[in-house]
Amino acid sequence: MQNLKKLVNMAKYCTIVLVFLLSVCTPQQAKAQEISASQLAKVDVDSLSDEQISTYWNKAKAEGYSLDQLEVIAISKGMPASQFSKLRQRISGLKYSDPNSGSANAGTANAAEISIIEKFGLEGNVPKKASENPLFGYDFFSNPNISFTPNLNLATPATYQLGPGDEVLIDIWGAAQNNYRKKVDREGAIRIENIGPIYVSGLSIDKAKEKIISYLKKIYSGIGAAGNSYNKVNADVSLVGVRTVQVNIIGEVKVPGTYSLSALSTVLNALYASGGPTEKGTFRTVKVIRAGEEYGEFDIYDYLINGSEKGNVMLRDQDIIIVKPYGSKIEVAGNVKRPGLYELKQGETISDLINFFSGFTSDAYQERLLLERVNGKQKEVSEIVLKEQGNFVLRDGDKLTVGEIIDRYENRVTIEGAVYRPGDYELTEGLSL
Repeated sequence: MQNLKKLVNMAKYCTIVLVFLLSVCTPQQAKAQEISASQLAKVDVDSLSDEQISTYWNKAKAEGYSLDQLEVIAISKGMPASQFSKLRQRISGLKYSDPNSGSANAGTANAAEISIIEKFGLEGNVPKKASENPLFGYDFFSNPNISFTPNLNLATPATYQLGPGDEVLIDIWGAAQNNYRKKVDREGAIRIENIGPIYVSGLSIDKAKEKIISYLKKIYSGIGAAGNSYNKVNADVSLVGVRTVQVNIIGEVKVPGTYSLSALSTVLNALYASGGPTEKGTFRTVKVIRAGEEYGEFDIYDYLINGSEKGNVMLRDQDIIIVKPYGSKIEVAGNVKRPGLYELKQGETISDLINFFSGFTSDAYQERLLLERVNGKQKEVSEIVLKEQGNFVLRDGDKLTVGEIIDRYENRVTIEGAVYRPGDYELTEGLSL
């Protein structure tokens, strides 16, 4: 039942996006009633009238969706982030008027409109500076200036496995010239005239190349000829079209549901398409379920801090990504390089936490750290001696505060007056007047 609700919600999202497209397409396109992702990618917000923008926004509000939710869907369908940013500004610039009286009245704005006013101001021309969420990693997925769409112009990864829907280009040159552009069919094969089916589904592009070339030798005898032979035939196989896969993203993500993604997509691509984990979701143990079994686990912190791709596997059709609620969150404040909220796995210590917030500032007092902890019905304060308690285990809800060193010198002497070199000097043992 829950899966059905999620599918219905995703259908509503797509309806909103299609309404927007119908408002910006030509009449001929609208009559066709077939809106492609490429049309969404070509939307020019500057060319839209206020009436079109208003119609689109009213439809979205009627369905109960916010701008943030629409942004995730629109960008995942191909709309450039810069265009949606313009759309935000246009919507915020609309007059909030009472449809019955026709007079502008910000007081009649609904909750969604009030949220826009708070973010952009009544003028709507220049967005206010967005406040950063203190949860480490949260803003990474809501940054409109980055994109995690797979780059199809790069070399095909060695681990990529062909499947139905992929398209390969077979080039023949030398003593014979030809080319074949073939798509892998539902049975997992490509079919070449005078050769028959060649089953390549499940093979890497390199293994598929070897197999295809071995079959081509049946009709191109020159493929096996010596390199300096007059009848030498060369052959190469490359991936030119990538299939789409259906991936289910569930749990604590901003927009859960079923997504159609490129087969080159990884766990990180899918998370970005869904808007990323919510404030209640885990950033440390994102699980991938394949064929009913747990296939892998991705740690977003490991990627953000160390650049590690471990667990960021390429997805396959019908994979399930699960983002469960977080385990333990620790607040870090004071003189550290990256204050905020951090999630710790079971068994991780204060030393791991220090690595996450990138250490202390130059004026931090590192000898003793102040710990606030909920103990039963009330809070308590204790001190952590870092040199002795580097393996101290923190709990969910703990707050760690790092103080500042005292602004004074322990060995400074200042000389002023009628002397040749007034100023500060080091006080050493045995130094006399």
